[in-house]
Amino acid sequence: MFLRLLIPIPLTVVLLFAAGPTLASSPIPAPNPDGPAVVRSTQSEVRAPATRKGLCRALRRQARRGNRARAMLVRDSGTGRTLCSITPNRRLSIASNTKLYTTAAALARSGPERRLATRVHTDGELAEDGTLSGRLYLRGGGDPSLGTTAFLRRYFGGGGSDISKLAKRVRQAGVKRITGRVVGDASVFDDARGTAVSGFATSPWIGPLSGLAFNAGYTDSSLARFSTDPASLATRTFTRELRRRGIAIPRGFRMGTTPRSAR
Repeated sequence: MFLRLLIPIPLTVVLLFAAGPTLASSPIPAPNPDGPAVVRSTQSEVRAPATRKGLCRALRRQARRGNRARAMLVRDSGTGRTLCSITPNRRLSIASNTKLYTTAAALARSGPERRLATRVHTDGELAEDGTLSGRLYLRGGGDPSLGTTAFLRRYFGGGGSDISKLAKRVRQAGVKRITGRVVGDASVFDDARGTAVSGFATSPWIGPLSGLAFNAGYTDSSLARFSTDPASLATRTFTRELRRRGIAIPRGFRMGTTPRSAR
């Protein structure tokens, strides 16, 4: 579940999900514990109150929306004082809570203002009649929230990066026809599609990794199956969205890399 807490007080929140050296019995996982959570909260519910008591109530409310095996410990990193907890000594498999440490490390290194942008480049020239003589490159920047309007509305609460809006901006730039292909570029990451546990291949639990990720790795908003090639799916969808906006593309799409000279 994706939760944004807006906290105007100087407070650092650390979520620690207890894990012991041994585990008597592992919790039975859901069919896909890493799948996107359906966000039904209103914007006012997602915004955490400014008070510490209000923050604790908001965290408890979110934690109870998960499964029955839950634990939480929130401490003030300055004083070490416990602010909120739910069965903090329960032993649990850390599972997706690893993402908390990954996210914290990324924020510490890159800062909260860093953005993972998906950009559109071209190696051609745009004529006055709207004809782009050249290729159009969809260059991924590792944004995990890129997807279709339907997917983002259903699983991201309307947030995320909507690929249809990107296509709209291309049309607003005056492009009416493209003589070359649309090229998808996922080269910002390597070709490993999974983690070390799966031998860097895809697995039933984790969607394929990609520099041009799309719909959280799924083929569509039904979550029926993972895509075998998210970058190709993103490029195909982008090409379709361009055509829906009246941009003529006589040729199909392909995958490649964006030349340095592209603008």
